[in-house]
Amino acid sequence: MLISAADTKVPTAAQIKDGKDADGNTAIAAVSGAATASKAATLKLSGAGISRDTNYKIYGVLYDGSNNFSAVVNSAVKTEPLKLRSLRVFPVIGGIESPDALSGKFNSDTTVYSILVDNGTEFVRVTADANVGDEGFAGDLLINDEKNTADIPIVAGKATVSVAVKEDGKINTMTYTVNIKEKGTAELKSITIGGDPYDLVSGAKYPLPADVSVDIQIVINAVESGASIQIGSDTYNSGDPIERTVTSTADTLRFTIWSADGVTKKDYTILFERI
Repeated sequence: MLISAADTKVPTAAQIKDGKDADGNTAIAAVSGAATASKAATLKLSGAGISRDTNYKIYGVLYDGSNNFSAVVNSAVKTEPLKLRSLRVFPVIGGIESPDALSGKFNSDTTVYSILVDNGTEFVRVTADANVGDEGFAGDLLINDEKNTADIPIVAGKATVSVAVKEDGKINTMTYTVNIKEKGTAELKSITIGGDPYDLVSGAKYPLPADVSVDIQIVINAVESGASIQIGSDTYNSGDPIERTVTSTADTLRFTIWSADGVTKKDYTILFERI
């Protein structure tokens, strides 16, 4: 079996056996191996003469120990285009670069990714390398139309990164896409109890009568308007009036804020002082 340029003449069975093309020259790559009628053989064609993103024809023939040849068969193939060796996405918040958000996820054969970055991410710094070792290549590697490295801003909680790599004189462009979404936030904006502001951050205790159950109305506002509030098994919208009964022995009320996307949560505790 041998590989030949797509537009060359068909070699004879004897030429294929000898690893020659139709002109008698050494083929771009050739290989032979034993096979039986009951078991298929897998042969690997490789060599420095095989180029990426190029049309070829593979020719094959079967022959026995007496050099009796089968008919020559062929198949048209095209080698893969140049792919990325690495693709890294570093979220940046307040000028501080976080670890690669694609770490452990990138595969040169996978071209589309969706990732979440922390709330407050200002932009992502994207770097990429082509899969050609250290010698480099003639062509372009563009990240959102910037070469090799680009800072992509997060706008309205989203960003799309497009990485295109193409060698000069080749057929195809390999394009990788990373869809980025900012996580929601579970931060607290404000609380009122019975219409009175309550400063949870200071650790202050809200006064309640001793030894009696008390009905109170709480309004919890999250930073993210679409966030939800969970108290026990009950769920409320941010900003909704919440009617709760505080038992005579309770000195705390715990609640959780869930971000609108349901990804991020944070627990909070209201403290009561019995007077």
